[in-house]
Amino acid sequence: MGQILKPFDITEPQYNVLRILRGQHGEAMNLYEIQNRMIQKMSNVSRLIDKLVAKKLVTRRECKEN
Repeated sequence: MGQILKPFDITEPQYNVLRILRGQHGEAMNLYEIQNRMIQKMSNVSRLIDKLVAKKLVTRRECKEN
């Protein structure tokens, strides 16, 4: 899988986050929900999201309800 993702400059955990978010069909999702759906459970989901934001693959918004 790593070789497939290499041209896109993303890691397997980053791909996993993108896969999870794609399933939301544009609906917001909090970090806790993302972490629970991860194939490889990781404690640094926030850092993964930060890297995807830096690559302009996702956007991050503050949830007014939390």
